[in-house]
Amino acid sequence: MTRTERIPKLPLLEKVVLTIDEACAISGMGRTTIYTAIRHGRLPARKRGVRTIILRADIDKFLDDLPRMHGREKVGEKEGEDEKLLQEKGL
Repeated sequence: MTRTERIPKLPLLEKVVLTIDEACAISGMGRTTIYTAIRHGRLPARKRGVRTIILRADIDKFLDDLPRMHGREKVGEKEGEDEKLLQEKGL
């Protein structure tokens, strides 16, 4: 029995340390987006030899810190237009 056979494999959502590919799978983002976030300092990463790793807590915080959308928010939309439309429709 080899050493790696003795270590049980954890489900992806239970891992504490993630590879770039695993961070992509959890977040639904592509490799370029993940590497860009790392390069700009928005997503902390570490090196283990040549491998880049991300702590699960860091990817969770990165996702939590992304801007929230509110309804059908559009760039450049005037403040209060959504409320006015909802009132007109009786909602």
